Formats: sequence, structure tokens, C-alpha cells
Amino acid sequence: MTRVVRVAPSLTGAALLLIVLALTVEGHYLQIEWRTSTAVPVAWWYAAEVAGVPAVPLFLAAVGLGLGGIADRTLADVLRTRVAPNLAWYALSVSATLVVLWRFGPVYGLPPARDPRELLLLLLFPPTALALTYALALFPLLAWTIRGLPGPLVVAAAVTLAVVAGVAAARDPAWATVAELTRNLVFFLVGWRLAAATPAPPVTGALAAVGRAAAPIAALGLPVTAAAGGILVRRLSVVDGPLQIVVAVVEPVLVVILVVVTGLIGHRLHQLVPRPVTR
Repeated sequence: MTRVVRVAPSLTGAALLLIVLALTVEGHYLQIEWRTSTAVPVAWWYAAEVAGVPAVPLFLAAVGLGLGGIADRTLADVLRTRVAPNLAWYALSVSATLVVLWRFGPVYGLPPARDPRELLLLLLFPPTALALTYALALFPLLAWTIRGLPGPLVVAAAVTLAVVAGVAAARDPAWATVAELTRNLVFFLVGWRLAAATPAPPVTGALAAVGRAAAPIAALGLPVTAAAGGILVRRLSVVDGPLQIVVAVVEPVLVVILVVVTGLIGHRLHQLVPRPVTR
């Protein structure tokens, strides 16, 4: 294992914690009618705003750093270890999100898919909250496909594509998800191409464990936080007095822990599934 590959799970884990925190606060914490006069809700809002700025770029760059040796793998190995399992997590994420949308109504600006066409568009061009697991499946395959091209050329082409998609999105909002996907691709490719040249500090075990469970945590982040919002917003809005201050302080932390633990359990269950023997 190279120096950079060893540190990538820790960076991925740190970024995931920031992403889940931003999802939690945006998704339901700010929808609660806080009656406390303290600045706790404002503090969480500001923390989520700050966390949301580097979270996705750091996550995708860290994933790219972890794929520094993908050029040495076979296509079958990439499909088996990266694409197939992450596509399965993506399918689970979309399915769980649709159930939450059906049960609690629109969340994160996502209307329920009302017909097969809308479902297909959602699957192929997912919005931000669903796109991370999709990227975990798609980007490694793309990296393997272009592994022989010069790094500067790859990054320059990705930046150009992102700019073109961004201009298209500014003119037609229908291109917004494409613009975001291409922008995310830039961060991933930068991390991937830097993998061979960047030294790595010691790995932090807990963050590395979270990073290794990136796919299930990213897949479950939206449906779990959205379901928590659907269940808790109304109930927590009627809590009053000192108890609401306590809830205001700890609620985002507890939801982040819930998402991470659920993802770690999913990762562990996935590891227990027998793998096909390759020859």
C-alpha cells in the first residue's frame, strides 16, 4: 500500500463527517422551531455553512488519492471492487430516498419521481445529495479508462468540460446536475493525479474506518437525515425550556453519529457477503 493510499481513508472519513453534518443541519435542524434565546441554532447553522464549503471537494479529492494504483488493476477487478458494489449502494440510496419522499413529502428540494422518465433522469443525473455514491461508482471506472493519458491533459479537459457545463446550466437549469457532476469530477481527478507525488501523514484509525465505509455512509446520508427530519422536526419544535437548549446542542451530533454508525454497519454486512472466487 502506497503512502497516499494509506492516508486517503482518513481524509475521506473527515470529509464524510463534514458532509453529513451539513446534510443534517440543512435537512431538518433548521426546520425546527427553536424557542431558545441562545445562539446554539445559529452556531450550528454557521458550522454547517463552513463545513459545506470544503466537504465535497475534499471528499472527492481524497477518493481520487486512494485510487493512485488503479492503473495496475484489471478492468474486471475495478468492476468487481469499485463499480458493482457502489452501484448497489447507489440503488439502495435512491430507493430509500424515494420511500422517504413518499412518506414525508419533498426534502432537499427533491420532488418524488412521478413517472419512469423522471426516475431515469434521477438515476442518470442525480442531484447533489444523491450524487456522491454515484460518483464513487462512475469515477473509478473513468480513471481506469483514461489511465494512460497525461495528468495535466486530463485535468485541463475536465476543467474545460466543467466550465462548458456550468455555462449551459446558467442558461438552462436542466443542466445543473450535469454541471455539478463535471465540477465534482475535477476534484476527483486532481486527487487521483496527485496520488503518486504526495507524502502521507500517519493514519487516524477512526477516520480511516469511516473513510473505508464511504459508499454506504454516502448512500445512507440523505435518506437517514431526511427520515430523521420527517420524524423529529414537528416533535422537537414543541419542546420548550431548558430541554430544548440541550436538544439544540446535541441533536446534530446524534444524527451524524446515527448516519455514520448505520453506514459502518452496512459496510460490515457487505463485507460478510461471500465474494466470487477469481482466477
